[in-house]
Amino acid sequence: MRAAVVVGMTLALTLGASEGPILKVVFEPRTVVLSGRIDTEETAGMIASALTSARPDLSLDRSALVVDGSASLPDLAELPGLLAELGLSTHEGRLELWPDRLVIGGLTDSLVTQSALRIRAKPLMSGRTLHNRLCIVGTDDLPKLEVSLAGAGAAQAPPSAPSAPALVAAPVGSFEMPGLSFAKLLAVIRLPGQIDRLSGKQPASAAPAPTKAETKTDLPSPSTTPPTPAMPLTATPVHQYETLPSVLFSRNSFLLQANQQATIEGLLKHLLSPIRRGAPVRIEAVKASGGSTAFNEYLCERRAAEVARFLTEGGVDAATVQVKTVESNSPVDEGEVRLFVEILPPPEPPAPEGAATAMPPSAVTPAPADAPKSVP
Repeated sequence: MRAAVVVGMTLALTLGASEGPILKVVFEPRTVVLSGRIDTEETAGMIASALTSARPDLSLDRSALVVDGSASLPDLAELPGLLAELGLSTHEGRLELWPDRLVIGGLTDSLVTQSALRIRAKPLMSGRTLHNRLCIVGTDDLPKLEVSLAGAGAAQAPPSAPSAPALVAAPVGSFEMPGLSFAKLLAVIRLPGQIDRLSGKQPASAAPAPTKAETKTDLPSPSTTPPTPAMPLTATPVHQYETLPSVLFSRNSFLLQANQQATIEGLLKHLLSPIRRGAPVRIEAVKASGGSTAFNEYLCERRAAEVARFLTEGGVDAATVQVKTVESNSPVDEGEVRLFVEILPPPEPPAPEGAATAMPPSAVTPAPADAPKSVP
């Protein structure tokens, strides 16, 4: 009897081990391999769309993924965020979802990545234990990611996968530095020397009169030529900006740091106040000078889009938000996104209620010629 129980337990363990994980995702140098068992095709499309959105430079291989209606899966609502964090913050990342455990592995140079992945994986940990297989290595030991993430299209996604939900994109506008441009400043410098010419006078050091061959008889005399009216100068408006607190992200990630919720709430309260509501807001994601340029640019784009999404979902008008990327002299990624809001001039005071308004000349109707005159 005891021997039969032992044999049965051994057989069960063998069968369980042969089944493999419920879901497995492996980020390879050129491909993301997706395998396991999924309950519906909609779930498979959601996972494929999340992978393509996070790493559009990698092709997706889902040939080993089987759609099985009897597959038992946990709530996968937070899985896209976990996969995006794994694909962007680690190299050779892998995720295995088992009935009793969750395995996360890969190479990273940041301890913050471990905490970020643990937070992302928490919704999947019900009844499971986390097996951490992340390896902390030096930055110089990480493989170089020399690909254009921002330029890679989503056309590599399978036809059955729905398109990834797009982030709230803030309109990108131009920013003009305060003051006069060089062209306008040069015109102002030249203006004093042109006053005599504009008023119709000849300066004392005028050029000699043209020769007879150059004189044209059909031109009117200078005395009858009306002076050329001077073009009025238009002053360039000077924009003044208020510097707001920066929003900080985790290193090599677009996951917010733990203490940033209060910062975002304070930004929303200030931007929605009467003195700042409707004012243009400029978002500047700071790009590190070290590492992969393509990866840093893609990371800055995602961070700026995340901050824009926080603001617009909180009530800030999306038409007033501008996003851009600025260079940093530091080779270390600080995860900083700077914010500035334009200081608008105060509104003009309303006219007094008792003030008389002058009627335009066209509104005055002259009396008829044959109207009788009043006798005093």
